[in-house]
Parts: sequence; structure tokens; C-alpha cells
Amino acid sequence: MYLKEFAPWGGLLLLLLLSAVAALLFLIDKRMLGRVLNYRFQLPKLPAKLLMPVILAMAMGSFAFAGILVLSLPCRVFWPVFVIVLLSLLVSVPRGMLTYHRSLKNTSLHRKYLLGSGGTHLESVIPSVRRGLRATLIPVLLHRSTSMPLAVSLLVLGALTGGATIAAALALGVLAWTAALAASVLTTILAMWMADRVLFDNHERVKS
Repeated sequence: MYLKEFAPWGGLLLLLLLSAVAALLFLIDKRMLGRVLNYRFQLPKLPAKLLMPVILAMAMGSFAFAGILVLSLPCRVFWPVFVIVLLSLLVSVPRGMLTYHRSLKNTSLHRKYLLGSGGTHLESVIPSVRRGLRATLIPVLLHRSTSMPLAVSLLVLGALTGGATIAAALALGVLAWTAALAASVLTTILAMWMADRVLFDNHERVKS
């Protein structure tokens, strides 16, 4: 595999998505981009009412990024990268949604105060959104306490073993991490939006 085999349009689309994710995280919480936390691998147990939004969001996110990766990668390296993206979704999205749900429960009085003071529904949930997205980011950070550096390193090593050039193998690793990061954040936001229909009644959402 050589660097010239990468299709530029798919890579450009991923770069634009990553830029949008970075801008979104910066607008929601400036501390998020520089926050590195200790992380222990654990699949959280979600409440039953959040299962459907999370499953639907993960299905839509995986299909969308599968299409982007098809545009970006040679066929023979599509599946290893897609598996990394899918595993990152399985670990990060439930964790973020569980944190989001717990934060909503713990801040219910504060939310009611904001709504009673004329605040919008979005203003009342945005602190919980911040906490949920922080929890989503932890598993996909390139930090020694996460599994992502190992996964990316194994992918690069596998590409080199398969005959790829050093530049192509490094580009493949960067692209896999970029796709995992963008997919995790955007899928979590989609899951939060879907869960909004389950967790809140129509009267409160109308105020947003």
C-alpha cells in the first residue's frame, strides 16, 4: 500500500468533520480539548430507556463513517480501520450517555430553576452535555491510560508488515484515530438528541 492509494476527497471530508468537532467542543467547553483524565476500561450499564437512542445513533454513526472510509481507503484496509471506529463507538458512546443521564438526574433542581427563570431547554441541559462529551472523549484520547494508542500502533504495525510504506502506514493510523474521534463525538451528540425525546416531555422541549 502506498500513500497515493488514499483518495483525497474522503480524507478531506474527515478533516472537515474533525475541524467541526473541534470547533463544537471549543464552543461547548474550552477545557474539553485539553483535558486528559485517567480512564479504566468498563462498559457501562445504560438505563433501559436510553438503549434505543444509543443503538440507533451508533447504527447511523457507523454507517455514515463506513461510507466516509470507503471514500478514503483502499478496500483491503477498510475493515481494520472500521473495526477501530466501531470499537471506539461501543466504548465511548455508552459511557458518555450514562454520564449525561446521571448529570441530568443530579442537576434536576438546577434545570427547573433555569427553566423557571426563563431559560431555554438547551440552556438547562448544556452542563450535562459538557459532562457527557468529556466522558465520551476519554476512551479515544491518545493517552497512555486508554486503549487507543495500542489500537493505532497495532494498525500501523500491521500495515507495515503487509508491505505498506512508512508514510502510508502513519497516514492510516492518523486517519483511523481521526475517524474514531469524530465518530464518537458526533454519534454521542446524535444519541443525546434522540434521548431528549425520551427523557423530556413536549412542554419542556417547546421552550428550547
